[in-house]
Amino acid sequence: MKKTHLFYLIAVFLGIIQGVYFYPLLPENMAVHFGADGQADGWGSKDGFYQGMGIVFAIMTVLFGAMPWILRAAPDSIINLPNKDYWLTPERRENTIERLAEQMLLFGSIALLFLDGTLYLCFQANYSAKAAMNAKLLWGMIGGFAAITIVWILSLIRSLRRPAI
Repeated sequence: MKKTHLFYLIAVFLGIIQGVYFYPLLPENMAVHFGADGQADGWGSKDGFYQGMGIVFAIMTVLFGAMPWILRAAPDSIINLPNKDYWLTPERRENTIERLAEQMLLFGSIALLFLDGTLYLCFQANYSAKAAMNAKLLWGMIGGFAAITIVWILSLIRSLRRPAI
């Protein structure tokens, strides 16, 4: 098993285990939205929150997990990447698709871990008497996710430069 696949499975299972663990511990009416300062400003039912977050988590899991098959089945005309004519020639297409699928799985793993972390902060906030999220940690996570996303995009673009012949 490739490291990227293991990383993805860890992100998925961490989210599932976390959700199952916290469900019985949360109040029926819980804080589900927080302002920039971390203070709860929206409330809802635990079941409604779990349904909404479960749908988001499932869509992300399936979308990124199915990316290798989606890319292989996609016609070249809808795949957008730098130097597409070079990378999608018949002799390079399979290798290129494999690289793109690995990169998408990596990014999906990072996005799922970000969602896992955000949900953890939400769960923790619902234990607090003030129903407040750790805003500094949340903003740090957002900044870290944005930075990782930028580095990932630049790295992907750089790896798809046309090699000097």
